[in-house]
Amino acid sequence: MNNRLTIYILIAMAAGIALGYWVYVAASPAFAQSFAGNMNLLTKIFLNLVQMIIAPLVFSTLVVGIAKLRGGATTGDGKGHIEWKTDLTAARDQAGAEKKSVLLYFTADWCPPCQKMKSDTWKDSHVADAIKAGVASGRLK
Repeated sequence: MNNRLTIYILIAMAAGIALGYWVYVAASPAFAQSFAGNMNLLTKIFLNLVQMIIAPLVFSTLVVGIAKLRGGATTGDGKGHIEWKTDLTAARDQAGAEKKSVLLYFTADWCPPCQKMKSDTWKDSHVADAIKAGVASGRLK
């Protein structure tokens, strides 16, 4: 059966709803309070475990991606320059002619992370060189 995991998840959800309903309707107030405290503890443990797994995966993916973009370099020099095209059609035409992918950079003047990328990331010569070598760049505001 291809949907076994889905079925298990649905069964667990139904069991959780039934258990929650039972605690709400039939359990004594003292038991309900104790149960809620224990569930809160389990929830915190689960969320911490998820964070401990997901955060390193995201971080390692970013590090590997940046290392590949930079060719193994560890620091940037702030001397990079990227010629962003503001016309998507022109960027797409260039990408087709050069057999490259299109990198679309969405930005806004009111967006602090966008401004940080503009002042730091895009000015890194390693990033700029990797982008020039591998993609046609387009910026949309």
